[in-house]
Amino acid sequence: MSAEWLHLPFTLTAATLAATLSSCSSGHGRRPEIEPDRPDLAGTWLLDDLASDDPWESFGGRNPADPGLLGGNRQLTDAMSNILAAARAFKIEQNDSTVAITLANGRQYVFHLDGRWVERRVEGLGIVFARARWMDGTLEVERRLDSRVRLTTTYALSEDGRRLFVKFRKSPPGRIIKFHRVYDAAPG
Repeated sequence: MSAEWLHLPFTLTAATLAATLSSCSSGHGRRPEIEPDRPDLAGTWLLDDLASDDPWESFGGRNPADPGLLGGNRQLTDAMSNILAAARAFKIEQNDSTVAITLANGRQYVFHLDGRWVERRVEGLGIVFARARWMDGTLEVERRLDSRVRLTTTYALSEDGRRLFVKFRKSPPGRIIKFHRVYDAAPG
């Protein structure tokens, strides 16, 4: 699997790989290699549709294929649609220095947790800068697609470790777009 630094936490072709991902173990207990102020997000997560926002409603009910939604960038709009489709189920692997998120479509995104910006070329999008860091017990992943478009995703674990709350924010150009999704830990 290729590691990419663009993280749009919502890639969603889950139907085919959800069963595979849900059979993976869900490690929600404290592991000694994870710092105490950093929640252990590791495990397989399944979207709870009823508790989650419909992301496209945040776009004003417009057609997700409309390139005007994300600053006129057709490639970004296509990437967003694909990511939303594949993020119905995903797996997180975590250690002290990195978090790897593997979507249902097999795409993997690896983030260093030291807050440094990493530059990668992403097909169809050009240069993407990304960083991940812990902020008040929440994982924040920020991507900049150019000098204007900023995508921020935060991951917060429920107190019992059985739910993952994911918030997405797209900053200008255009209007700010925000939505949240709720995931349940896969059985196992």
